Amino acid sequence: MNNMKKLIFTMALMLPMVVLGASIQTIRAEWATRVINHVPTGGLGIMLERFDQTWPTAAGGDICQVMQLGVAKKVLDPDDGYTVEVDAKNGYAESYNGGSDRQYMSACVWRRSNGHRLFAVVIGQPVDPEIEIICFYDYDPQKHTLTPEPNAIGDWMDRTARGDYSFKLPREGKELLIFDSRDQLSHHFRWNGMRPVFDRTEQTADVTPDMFPGGLADDGRGPEETEPDGTVIQYDGEQYIRVHTAEQFLRSIISGCNILVAKDTEINLTPLLNNKAWWNKQNYYFKWCSEGEPSLTDMGQRITSEEVFDGRQLTIQNYKQIVIQGEGNSRIVVEPRYAFCMNFLGCEQIEIRNLTIGHTTGGYCQGGVIGVQGGWRISIQSCDLYGCGTYGLELNATRDFSMYRSVIHDCTYGIMTLQDVEFAKFEQCDFRNNREFTLVDSRGSNVQFNECRFYANAGTAPLFGFDREFFMQGCTICHPTLNLGTIHLADQSGAKNWFDPNPLNPDLPQRSIGPDQK
Repeated sequence: MNNMKKLIFTMALMLPMVVLGASIQTIRAEWATRVINHVPTGGLGIMLERFDQTWPTAAGGDICQVMQLGVAKKVLDPDDGYTVEVDAKNGYAESYNGGSDRQYMSACVWRRSNGHRLFAVVIGQPVDPEIEIICFYDYDPQKHTLTPEPNAIGDWMDRTARGDYSFKLPREGKELLIFDSRDQLSHHFRWNGMRPVFDRTEQTADVTPDMFPGGLADDGRGPEETEPDGTVIQYDGEQYIRVHTAEQFLRSIISGCNILVAKDTEINLTPLLNNKAWWNKQNYYFKWCSEGEPSLTDMGQRITSEEVFDGRQLTIQNYKQIVIQGEGNSRIVVEPRYAFCMNFLGCEQIEIRNLTIGHTTGGYCQGGVIGVQGGWRISIQSCDLYGCGTYGLELNATRDFSMYRSVIHDCTYGIMTLQDVEFAKFEQCDFRNNREFTLVDSRGSNVQFNECRFYANAGTAPLFGFDREFFMQGCTICHPTLNLGTIHLADQSGAKNWFDPNPLNPDLPQRSIGPDQK
């Protein structure tokens, strides 16, 4: 090591240690609250030295010791192979193979497009307790500070809080990997010039019969749970997680992921939603919630079993960029009449495709097929929504909602209700066999219908209940003229709409919309 480097290390060593013998649990709880000052340069050795002075650990001290020696690799304990490697050229260092009770660490540096650097440290230990964490810092060359960046990889920082995740920092290249040992997935993050951003999820291993000599149930989970279903496959040129069971479905709800409900599969969510013991064993993303508990929209992402009048419903909170697709003849159902099949709270960019979704029996209180509260850009394509407690859709304070080539039928309160929706578009949809109050009830919302058909609905119910202008073009309305409701508020300046006072018009042709049943 040259004299300048020795001088810098000497200066760093003279700085006071902020914490003595920090546990990994303490670091996890507090690292994001403390800026590290007096960082002379943005080199890996200097930044790691200052990190270890602030949050001293055995593994960090070992790496710093080897770096001061100026060697690339050193075996510190021949008995268990505990080794430190330093790759100065690539800005990477790690300790590994330390036996059952030894800490381990890795660290790396990315160059940011704004002239700063992103410094990352992974610290873990295999026992007492088994734990692994990752910390990110922005190095400012003007201020000579390391500032914590707890959101460097977005909500993945919180999601990886459970013990099934491990991190692989890049020694070569720039890709960060996060491994999920429970669900056998690897999540890949590409470098965008400022931070790692989620790119894709891949399968790390399949569960096969030869892994369990006593059969697929030999690991204690049973045959349905151990088939290689909840793993990533290629479908229509994209990566999807194929699921057969409610548990696989819930565990696959991850921002940025595509979920494929397997062909000829019906997923009944109710037994798992009612299984409090299962929910209590999950990480904090899964919440068992009593009726009337306050909204959790400010608490990050949650998958909630929420109590309603006669059972429980699935509420998905603050997730984004998820596709839920049926492979063919695929269904998602719930048993309670007064529960939503799926309720989205504060979610963004969610696509639901090619699915049949509904209740086992109709209801007369609260809860529709799909509920959307807040968020934006929720899209339903080629779906069949049926037999709900109340409405097929309940939209509240959301924006940019769309529904294409789908069907809503056999709902017991009406087709849909909209409240303060900034924009909702329905195109080539059929609305039939619904009752019994105002069928399309909209307040403070901007709504557009293109080439939609309203027929075979209860003729005694008003069809439209709008409090402002809405747009219709190319639609077919088979409903008694006296019960069209606020049709006078419809802007019909586009393609001609066709009206028939007979809800059961026998000449109305079938058309190929809704999910694929093959």
